[in-house]
Amino acid sequence: MAAKIEPFVFTRTYDAPLDIVWAAWTTCDHMEKWWGPKGFTCDYCAMDFRPGGVWHYRLTGPNGAEMWGKFEYGEIVEGTSFAAVNGFSDADGNWTRHPLDPTWPEKMMNVSTFEEKDGKTTITTRSWPTEDADEAAIASFERGREGMTAGFTMTTDLLAAYFETLTRD
Repeated sequence: MAAKIEPFVFTRTYDAPLDIVWAAWTTCDHMEKWWGPKGFTCDYCAMDFRPGGVWHYRLTGPNGAEMWGKFEYGEIVEGTSFAAVNGFSDADGNWTRHPLDPTWPEKMMNVSTFEEKDGKTTITTRSWPTEDADEAAIASFERGREGMTAGFTMTTDLLAAYFETLTRD
């Protein structure tokens, strides 16, 4: 990859302490309750959250359509950050292309950082295509920034709503 790609950056602050936010991003017990676009359910979740581990999941839409994805974890600093390569997959965990955009990068690098202040936790995620992305994939990534913002906003809205259910006792 010749050109330097500016990462896509998304930041969100939650009215929840770091330990709860960290657990919500690193365990299936939580992920399957909020992960995915609105209207989808995370109905398969297998996670080995450690460097070299994999999270493999299935999202099922309201019309029954399935979407598989996976994360391969790299560096993890407990309660602070994690890095992972992610993308779409098949049911066996093999990398696949985006189901609606065949030029989308097959794999994306993601680094998420977690920071708590005054009982609120801010997550910043930086994403960019992996080094093996071709020019068509990079162009698709650049065109997709607005869609990524919409997708991250929708998914993190679901997480914020999930946190509200945890505080209702």
